[in-house]
Amino acid sequence: MVDEPLVLLASARIIRIPLGDEVRDGGLASIREVAAHLPEASSLASGTMVAVADRVQGARKPGMLERMTGHGAGPTLHRAARCTALLARGYVRVGGGSDKDKTDWAWGFAP
Repeated sequence: MVDEPLVLLASARIIRIPLGDEVRDGGLASIREVAAHLPEASSLASGTMVAVADRVQGARKPGMLERMTGHGAGPTLHRAARCTALLARGYVRVGGGSDKDKTDWAWGFAP
């Protein structure tokens, strides 16, 4: 078992959720909406990592000033919503973290 799943991102199945520009509830979108975009864990080979990015599909990366101030950044999905959706779809060892590009990831592994 790897202690730091972020090193596995290169081989993970990456999911970007295609929700509209207006993300409800400060990023706590409907768990059902997020889960609908995730493959069922039982359909994947055991140990397959699925990673879900915080930025919705099509959203631009925030500029340096936006990252510093926190204003103007594109819509993001809260990690709690992504992790809960992974659990609902049957993933295990669910967790999250940020990479060097400041993208927040939620991940889970197929049992």
